Amino acid sequence: MDHVVEDCGGVKIAVDCVTLEKDNVPTDKSAFYAFPKAKGWKVEHDHKLELRENSSSPMDFDNFLQAWLFFGLILTVVQKNGKPILKFHDLHDENLLDTKKLRSALDEWTAWEMANIEGIGFRMIQVDLVLDKARQVVRKNCGYNLENEQVEYAVHRDDEGHEARHITDENVLALMILGETLSAVKLSIVEHSKIKMNISGWHGDDDDGWGPPRYVFEAMRKGKWCQRAVHLLKGQLRSNATMLLAAWFAYHGSDRMTKGHESCTPSECKGHVKGLDGKYTNCHIPPCEGDCDMVGPKIQEVCKILQAGDQDSSGGIPLLEFSAEDKNCVTMKVKPLNEGEAFAAISHVWSDGWGNETENKLHACQLRFIRRQLRRAHNDRDVPFWMDTLVVPVGIDAEEVKRLKEEGIVPTITDKEEVKRLKKKAIGQIFKVFKRSSFTIILDNGLCAMDPGENGKPAQAAMKILASGWMRRLWTLQEAFVSQKLYITFKEKGKNYDNLKNLDDLKKKLLSPKDALASPLMKMVRDHLLHNLMGDQRDERMFYLDKNNADRLTPPKDAAIMVVNVWRAARWRVSSLLYLNTYTLLIVPRQLPIPHMKLWL
Repeated sequence: MDHVVEDCGGVKIAVDCVTLEKDNVPTDKSAFYAFPKAKGWKVEHDHKLELRENSSSPMDFDNFLQAWLFFGLILTVVQKNGKPILKFHDLHDENLLDTKKLRSALDEWTAWEMANIEGIGFRMIQVDLVLDKARQVVRKNCGYNLENEQVEYAVHRDDEGHEARHITDENVLALMILGETLSAVKLSIVEHSKIKMNISGWHGDDDDGWGPPRYVFEAMRKGKWCQRAVHLLKGQLRSNATMLLAAWFAYHGSDRMTKGHESCTPSECKGHVKGLDGKYTNCHIPPCEGDCDMVGPKIQEVCKILQAGDQDSSGGIPLLEFSAEDKNCVTMKVKPLNEGEAFAAISHVWSDGWGNETENKLHACQLRFIRRQLRRAHNDRDVPFWMDTLVVPVGIDAEEVKRLKEEGIVPTITDKEEVKRLKKKAIGQIFKVFKRSSFTIILDNGLCAMDPGENGKPAQAAMKILASGWMRRLWTLQEAFVSQKLYITFKEKGKNYDNLKNLDDLKKKLLSPKDALASPLMKMVRDHLLHNLMGDQRDERMFYLDKNNADRLTPPKDAAIMVVNVWRAARWRVSSLLYLNTYTLLIVPRQLPIPHMKLWL
């Protein structure tokens, strides 16, 4: 598992080496298939391992699995010229498993296969059969049952009181991570060698993992993670042990998954920002000590612009602009969006305290934080922005109405029903706002408090994004999909530190040409990140502006592909299949207004 720690950060997990005799491990494919019988075990039709009858001295369960599916799998698969690249002693350091030499061996295996294309199809078929056999055995005998929350390798005793079947969670995790690594490298070899064959398992889905691993879920339980977050990760990453481990690494040592989540249940996260009275409250941004004022735009001016859009369908979108002279961000100018004007949109997690249920205001420290991010993304210059908390009317500002009347000005909006109408209208503008914006700033308190990781290890930042609260919200799917450019906000480290991660740049770093084969995990992380933000569709420009209506999308080349990818991205954010069906089939087509898609569905 050293390569996972290397790419994603995290803690080193010590795995006991219980197989100490090199002669007890297979080193070729014939020996691999014959190994269970030779050691007193048999593989049933359902891949369940059982002791052979009349076996005089069968190998212990943990010893057998490690010898066969760790040492034996590596020595059987990672070969050149039909010979193992690594030796038995290369894979353990005294009493612990050691995979430090595995990555270089995988590189050597890949290079040899690429240099010997003749016969590669047959070799890959053989490798695929070995890996599939091993995966089925690991999943059947070692996998964590997500529904029953139990494992098949639980300890039980025979008639003489001896433990008949036992293996540590660490050893099981090592088998799963190794299997997924070898499978990913095999897939990369197949893809890069341009083999044109349709063989099951060569192009895997997320359910082709080797897990799920109890080790990770036990670590989350002991760490008192938000039960809702764990429940969603179980549904999202399912049997992918590598990604589950990377997700745990991403938030290990952070209080994002623990602080305020004591009352969470699998069906509901209750970790909202609340005041002493139990009501929703706004967060403060360090170094603010919680004594700054609430600040917002003149809601009368916001409503006036929204009303103007009643006559002009292309307008009516209110934007906010900080005053260049006001460094404290306590005043904001309200202005309508002009055609072709550059502006930014803010996407945030409401439960983090970036919303407001009673008035269109935020703390001054929050506004200063937003301004810093906008300037970093816009060449250190102010830029107008849109944020639902500030421009979607929640009510009439009584103090503002009173002040206007005292100044002899007739307020534009005094009727509550009109405010409700304008609120509905402003919410309906979300699609066109994010689509027209020059870029989108993503605010998630967990990410905002976390270091993105080392510059040369983009998987660290990517895994934090994948497991973030922002990625677990349904409405962020629409905002991310239609946005031209996405900036994810991480922890600030001083005035000149760029804490924004451009999603397009991150995507390129996750799979640069030199890493295309070197790191299976990098591709795994990249694919999940793109799939769950529908980033691959954005790259291929499967949606275009409707010439007759700039705020709609033309049908993609294949509407079915669009629906499939919406389904996959939406599934990441929910765990209830019934709710997912309703959302995917009824809500998404209306939020992504593609002509004829609703009829097609």
